[in-house]
Amino acid sequence: MTASPTPPNQIICFGWMGLKAAVHALQVGIATANFTVVVEEEGDLLSHFPAGTTMPHIIKYKVGTGSHEENWLTNLEAMQALLASQKQDKFILIADLDSQECTYALIKFLGGLAPAMLEDAFLIVITPFLEDSLNWKRALPYLSNLKAIPVRKGIVHLPELIRSHRLEQLTVSQCEKYFCAYIKNMIEEELA
Repeated sequence: MTASPTPPNQIICFGWMGLKAAVHALQVGIATANFTVVVEEEGDLLSHFPAGTTMPHIIKYKVGTGSHEENWLTNLEAMQALLASQKQDKFILIADLDSQECTYALIKFLGGLAPAMLEDAFLIVITPFLEDSLNWKRALPYLSNLKAIPVRKGIVHLPELIRSHRLEQLTVSQCEKYFCAYIKNMIEEELA
């Protein structure tokens, strides 16, 4: 009798930078991971993924004109199914603070996890690009909420990365590729 294979590591990406990080990781071949992407509903999300890659599970997070809590309740069934599916001993969460709806969903999601699962989780938090932007100001309360959750964290401070790696002359698209490679390295270190 052979042992059943170890389930793949679960990586759950919340928001557009999370989706882009998943695309990059799939392109360079993180084969030991099972990706789930939670991103605001918009057209054909699978078109963002390269041909021939194993597509992750995508949850199209429906956003209406109501509050974050109303949007959470609209998506509750899908999010509860995602919570119920968490059986891996170790998993990684990626949060894009630019995506406030998805960050709110992540905070609610983390609140539904058992304390033992939080101990085994690793949260990668991606800040907005510009510190003087409205998005940055809007993201600060979410960052404070995430910092208060008892889970191991890695903060990807995009403005600091731009300064420290001298990326100011690059286009946004070029910067995104660099950030995704940086996040991929964080994932690989965590899975090692």
